[in-house]
Amino acid sequence: YFEGKDNILDIGSGRGEFIELLIENGKKQVLGIDLNRQMIERCQETNLPVKHYDGVKYLEENDNLKLGGIFSSQVIEHLKPSQISKLIKNAYKNLEEGGVLIMETINPMCLVTHAMTYPLDLTHKQLVHPFTIAMLLEEYGFKNIDFIYSSRNDKEDPLLKIEGIDESKLEKYNEKIKRMYELIFGYQDYA
Repeated sequence: YFEGKDNILDIGSGRGEFIELLIENGKKQVLGIDLNRQMIERCQETNLPVKHYDGVKYLEENDNLKLGGIFSSQVIEHLKPSQISKLIKNAYKNLEEGGVLIMETINPMCLVTHAMTYPLDLTHKQLVHPFTIAMLLEEYGFKNIDFIYSSRNDKEDPLLKIEGIDESKLEKYNEKIKRMYELIFGYQDYA
């Protein structure tokens, strides 16, 4: 997604893994922003280009950074709805034509995340449905909206294979099992 792009902003850069990956792949203009001072200090110890600042505010205070891309992993679930809207609106005005915005978050369509992932971090404010994000992206002018699902819980095939049973009934049953299985044990994250 960032191939052929430069001037990339990582909002919520944390330990700087994505910044390191970008630099290793020849990106020259990269900036990480995070509110966690310990993470910023850690990144600065290894000379990563980071600054202590609020990413939503940074985009709001600028009008045309001509960014080739914005990456934000596991951030929007920590924001209020108004902040998510501001992030998307101001990302659009700061991306160059053809720029990419990738926001990864917890997938609320996977029920396991409600019990095992989301409640682990007390700073989470809400789960954000992908359809809500798609609506906001469209509202603020984004085109070519795609979803990437990742971190599958269980890769086991739950479908029944029984000989001697009416194939059409078995197919209907397996379709229902597959939908239920995806809802419970599907992908933990989406971007």
